[in-house]
Amino acid sequence: MKFAPHSVKCSLEQLGFFNRQDPFWVQTVKLPERTRSSDTTHSSEEISPLLLVNYKNSDNVSYEDLLDFGLDRQKNREEVEMMQRLLDNEVNYDECRTALEETGWDMGQAVKYVLLKQLLSLHLADVHTCKRTLMAHGWHVHRAADHLLSLPKSQQSGAGDSSPECVDV
Repeated sequence: MKFAPHSVKCSLEQLGFFNRQDPFWVQTVKLPERTRSSDTTHSSEEISPLLLVNYKNSDNVSYEDLLDFGLDRQKNREEVEMMQRLLDNEVNYDECRTALEETGWDMGQAVKYVLLKQLLSLHLADVHTCKRTLMAHGWHVHRAADHLLSLPKSQQSGAGDSSPECVDV
């Protein structure tokens, strides 16, 4: 199966990210087959997103600011690379970085976001069906896709159609 998560143009709001009642975003991601570490939802507080606004709006940049900027950039790169390893390098660097930025550098939420976009990119079902299927199949996109493919067309809620909540561009 070929994943094209970059082709799925959904905002976090459209995917229900801000709905704290949505079990998809509340449940913890566990990817035991994919990683040696048991802490897959690690989101380090010492790793902060780059706040370029401070640097762009300032006429003077001190040596300390440049050093902090460089250190933040290194930390962020490490977090993106860790996410790529968690996802078995199925997602490129930019997609991981974007997912982390959009989820406030929360590793667990960013992983869910990417996995959901991967499954949605196959156009097998609507957002809600994809969420339920991913949770039921241990966050494993290939297993979830196989399950959706095994369903009769009548049970593939919105299969083949773009979800009314997301538009592929």
